[in-house]
Amino acid sequence: MTDSDPQAAGIPRILHQIWYQGEAQMPDKFRRFSEGWRVNHPDWSFHLWNETAMRDFMVENYPAFLPVYDGYPFNIQRIDAVRYFILNTLGGVYVDADIESLKPIDTVVEGCSLMLSRTLGYNNAIIGSRPGHALWPVIFEGLSANHKRPPRRFLDFLIDADALFVATSTGPRLFTASVRKSAAETDPDTRICPYWYFEPGTPAEIDGKVAVDPDTSRSYGIHHMSQTWVSPLRRAIDAAAKPLMALALRFTAPR
Repeated sequence: MTDSDPQAAGIPRILHQIWYQGEAQMPDKFRRFSEGWRVNHPDWSFHLWNETAMRDFMVENYPAFLPVYDGYPFNIQRIDAVRYFILNTLGGVYVDADIESLKPIDTVVEGCSLMLSRTLGYNNAIIGSRPGHALWPVIFEGLSANHKRPPRRFLDFLIDADALFVATSTGPRLFTASVRKSAAETDPDTRICPYWYFEPGTPAEIDGKVAVDPDTSRSYGIHHMSQTWVSPLRRAIDAAAKPLMALALRFTAPR
């Protein structure tokens, strides 16, 4: 690969976000977050993808994957999957709508071909990539291999089997496994962002322990973990469990 090869270039200054229902249906909070990314990155181009634009993109660029794409039972799976295809084709930085921008990330993406955010694994909520990165074929292989929903079991509601299926078929579990399988995390051209870059307050590995550090003073953004795709019942259960999680983490936090 030569320096003149477009695939050898770094991460393009393009921001990608998705709101499945379209910008007109975007709640005010997420609209403000989105505007913050544009204000902090005035020299970047910006694309807000909706349901129609996403599928049109897949029809034009990846028609062979359409049976899987159309067959997903959850919209969040299409939202997860299409970001990978978009980054493979166009490159840039994908940012979830619930991530607030605090300051520009130009220096973060400079000099690398892949940007990842790591907490306990690799989060697919914010990803930077040059077009045609070697990670994406591994991701596509994983999407094809894991798209079939496993049979339901009697006690699946206790573990939220739907959320686990999403995580392993298109979401963070699949993404983390693919990053490790592709050896992208050991590539010198990959920038691995620590939890505090974009996800302060999220459980992360800190000094060898699982802990939470809510300090945002060093952060480039804040992932608010809105979980808009999760059912209201599940969000209520997760909210009720947060105090117990916080108490447990107090005993594992670094001193």
